[in-house]
Amino acid sequence: MRDAGLPPTLNPYSRWDAPRAWVLWRQGWHLGEAERADADVEPLTVCDDCATCIGEDRDPEERPGLRALLAARWPGCDLMLIVEELDAAPDDATEDIPLPIAEQPCQGCGATTPGPRRLVVAHRRPSTPSSAGPPRTPVGLVPLTDILTTLPVLRRGDAAAPTAAGPHPEAAALRRFEERLLAATAGDRSCGQLIMLTGRSGSGRTSLALQLAAATARRAGTVAWFSHQAAAPKVALHLLASQSGLAIQDLQGEAAVPGARDAVRALAGLPLRIDDEPELAVVTVQQRCLALAGVASLALVVIDCVELMQRRRPAPSFQAALIPVMHELRTMAQTLGVRVLILGTLSRQHPVDQRDRPQTDPAQLDPQGICDRVLLLYRVEQAARLLPVWPAAPAIGLRFDPVRLRFDERGAAEP
Repeated sequence: MRDAGLPPTLNPYSRWDAPRAWVLWRQGWHLGEAERADADVEPLTVCDDCATCIGEDRDPEERPGLRALLAARWPGCDLMLIVEELDAAPDDATEDIPLPIAEQPCQGCGATTPGPRRLVVAHRRPSTPSSAGPPRTPVGLVPLTDILTTLPVLRRGDAAAPTAAGPHPEAAALRRFEERLLAATAGDRSCGQLIMLTGRSGSGRTSLALQLAAATARRAGTVAWFSHQAAAPKVALHLLASQSGLAIQDLQGEAAVPGARDAVRALAGLPLRIDDEPELAVVTVQQRCLALAGVASLALVVIDCVELMQRRRPAPSFQAALIPVMHELRTMAQTLGVRVLILGTLSRQHPVDQRDRPQTDPAQLDPQGICDRVLLLYRVEQAARLLPVWPAAPAIGLRFDPVRLRFDERGAAEP
């Protein structure tokens, strides 16, 4: 949570703090301070009747017409009930934990009767003007070259548009490693696959996926990267550090960095496009990929990350809501005839030591057996291993470079 920019007082393992942390993330706490003005989510506390109406999408028997009242009070908003998933099984829960009685009126229907309050978020639709700022205009898949020219590292001196150039000679070993890594993770069948790369938060899934995307773009064709948790310039900066060998801390500053312009020119010809519109539905992703495939040879689609995609509601649990999304993504991969790489996060039930090995049972990582391939990234400090869980294959030893945010095989050790 600290890396995401959330207040350090929040405990992500607390069942009471977790919903609040999620709301803060949706409000833009993971973004820069200037970008939070475009936040479009507001947390609400509502009565039991409103919670039932929102969670079950129906009027309570004793309050007919409540849905219409909520729609009138919150026009242009989608209301979502935050449901806490307890670690214990339903049979183990012997009694409900009583909610505190609140004196404040219900923010949903306006009822003034004191009673327990539940957490709801009001998500303004993109077409609805927000008091916090104008709605963001979707721009779709933007070429990497256009994003690179906007990076602050190029603002001092000559910021001419980059032109295509070959890779830096010092990066030849990294290129060969990424090619071997791509061959080992893609499998025999390159088209129409749904591949899941999962791991604990902070294990380096985005870094590894960017390396796979760069290798695919150099060898096979255009890559479409859909980022649901980072802005396009941040993704481009991450890729620039990974592929150039320059320190990410230097690239994030305003000062000129020696070699930065040459690194940008080397990446300019890479056929990679980035879409950072949050919470896209699968049908929207497919439409944009089809449009891109009409003008370029699409080779790979990356979703970072699948848990933040738009889901159908209501659902009995968060994981249950992801199942139809995963099925739709697999259908999309087969329709497009390309590999679709989705980044997921291992479910966190209890605070664990990061040195503990994660679960490698395919039935736990992909209970429905939807994915064609399941990869698990496990990292302790700089030592890492990529485990092909399904189909099972030998693990790949990796070493993580925290300065350049990339993996290589030099000095790989058992984590």
